[in-house]
Amino acid sequence: MAPRTLECSTIASQIWEFMDGELPTERTRAVGLHLGSCAGCKAQLEYRRAFLDAAHASIGSQKTPPELRERVLKALFAAV
Repeated sequence: MAPRTLECSTIASQIWEFMDGELPTERTRAVGLHLGSCAGCKAQLEYRRAFLDAAHASIGSQKTPPELRERVLKALFAAV
């Protein structure tokens, strides 16, 4: 396993954005390269993916009630 460095802590703080495709192209490439060579960071990525898979599985096919969407939108517009 690669030693924990500042780069590892930076990568760890950007894993969610990496998973969501929210990083700029060059940063996505750099994070991907690091994840391919660092077992510790790759383990964090796999743990977070497993967490999301479990969360999605627990939700199943439940739908959000339409009135909840309305309340959220009203609250967002009121806050602006």
